[in-house]
Amino acid sequence: MNKDRKVMYVSLLSLVVAVVGVSMAYAALSTSLKIKFGTVTQSSFNWDIKLNSGIVAGVSSGTGTTVCGNATVTDSSATIDSIKLSKPGDKCTYPLEVQNKGDIDANLTSITATSPDGVACNRMEEGKLVCGNVVYSLANDSAGTSLLTSREQKVERINGVSNFYLVVSYEVLPNVSNEEVTHIGAGFTLVYGQD
Repeated sequence: MNKDRKVMYVSLLSLVVAVVGVSMAYAALSTSLKIKFGTVTQSSFNWDIKLNSGIVAGVSSGTGTTVCGNATVTDSSATIDSIKLSKPGDKCTYPLEVQNKGDIDANLTSITATSPDGVACNRMEEGKLVCGNVVYSLANDSAGTSLLTSREQKVERINGVSNFYLVVSYEVLPNVSNEEVTHIGAGFTLVYGQD
């Protein structure tokens, strides 16, 4: 029985030596690799979307009595002087230009119309506001037939330019009275975001 125990101890000792030897051999065959970053700097970017500022003369069409006031354009707004539309077909058109002086491409993300003070508007849709017989439009063309819509107008970075037109017209629409009406405060808000 002693002999059987010796054989068992020798076998266990041999097994322990074998496991330790294999572990050491495995450790000798493994390598740790390290990756370290030096300084990582994120540069700031310049976001600079604006209107081309100045005075923009309104282009009139229709009857000879149409009066299109000038648009005073700043970096972030356009204010239109008095407009007088006398007959159906009268129209005032203002060419406007958006500039991108920044480092990121921009895209028109939304257009919101604002009704004139105290005037009920028949229809509001993206790029168009219909209030009685007066139609306010933001368009891709000077005729005002191709409405400007969000996600459609891209302005390339670093001196990119995109043009659109503000069109105010007198249209005879069904079920609208033929009374003289004055609108104050109608407008649009355009929001540009990262493309």
